[in-house]
Amino acid sequence: LSELQPHGYTRILGIRETALGVVASRDFHRGMFDSAIQVGPGIVERGELDISTADLDRLKYFRTFVATCGDRVLVGASQIPMHLYHLGEQLLAFTSRIGMQCDEVVNLAGDREAVLALGSGGRIAYLGHPETGKAALLGFRRRTP
Repeated sequence: LSELQPHGYTRILGIRETALGVVASRDFHRGMFDSAIQVGPGIVERGELDISTADLDRLKYFRTFVATCGDRVLVGASQIPMHLYHLGEQLLAFTSRIGMQCDEVVNLAGDREAVLALGSGGRIAYLGHPETGKAALLGFRRRTP
């Protein structure tokens, strides 16, 4: 168990038996989730873009994210370096087009330390740098009825 970091990692990605959830770190308390990890910054909060245009003055990085969208979750990674601001704009536009409303989108990490591996039919698509050290691993799989 680690102390909550006061800067940068502004959200908590929590896991319950039936779902994922995202809350601001200031609203988190033990017992809220079965398991949790501090992540961030938040990209979308309460369905609205939550990144300042000041992000556009920073470097672009590869991005990985988790979006909570009602009873569904969207997990992804950018295939090109980008700003969080543009990622948020594009995600809101995409989810609107497909009729999905996401209340929270949170950045997991950027640049070389972030990866996304997708397995299907015995093959793995790996986005990111496999040689660099990783601090955490999140695994997702489709739940069978």
